[in-house]
Amino acid sequence: MPGLKLMQSSADKLKIMDKLHIFSEVKGFKIPRRRLLKIFKCFLRDGEIKIKLKKNFRSKIAVNLVFVEEDAMKKLNELWKGGRGGTDVLTFNYGEKWEGINGEIYICVKVAERNVKEDLKEKGRVAEELGSIGKLSFIGKSWVNEKSGLIDKLGLRKIPKKELDKSLRKGLAEEISKLFVHGLLHLCGWTHETPGKYAKMMKKTAIILERCP
Repeated sequence: MPGLKLMQSSADKLKIMDKLHIFSEVKGFKIPRRRLLKIFKCFLRDGEIKIKLKKNFRSKIAVNLVFVEEDAMKKLNELWKGGRGGTDVLTFNYGEKWEGINGEIYICVKVAERNVKEDLKEKGRVAEELGSIGKLSFIGKSWVNEKSGLIDKLGLRKIPKKELDKSLRKGLAEEISKLFVHGLLHLCGWTHETPGKYAKMMKKTAIILERCP
């Protein structure tokens, strides 16, 4: 019965929303709420996560996801993590190991944007105008017209600013998705203090996102 399926879907969504609360302190930032809820649902359905949660019948799932400005992230990093400056994601775990998924994830939108721009530069695509007139600079693998946008490495095609902005928006959405899963894995006890553990964590992140198109 289609109506029953719709009611079941709505009930599942309410359950997920009850376990994940999303907040933003960033002015002008539109939370990709639907996408994040979908990723959270995919994460909880992951085989390895389900097995570990089922091992503890007292498992609790309660996650706060907070988007913050860079100054706020800097303070959190320096006060609670002993770091210096801002960072892209911080996780605070309020439960014992595999007591459940209980904690807070903070994502800095500005740092996430910088991550995307650096990645675009590495690919020879710069998503910003530098403001000068007529001057060409070589950044990454591409020539950049500092007034009007990007010209490819052979100087044959100029990419409109509109296309660059679209690449930046898409890249930011993907980056936020990755940082969210990264934070969830930390809440589940994953760490990356060694190259091997980091590689495993990145692989797990990619697997979860591939299952949640």
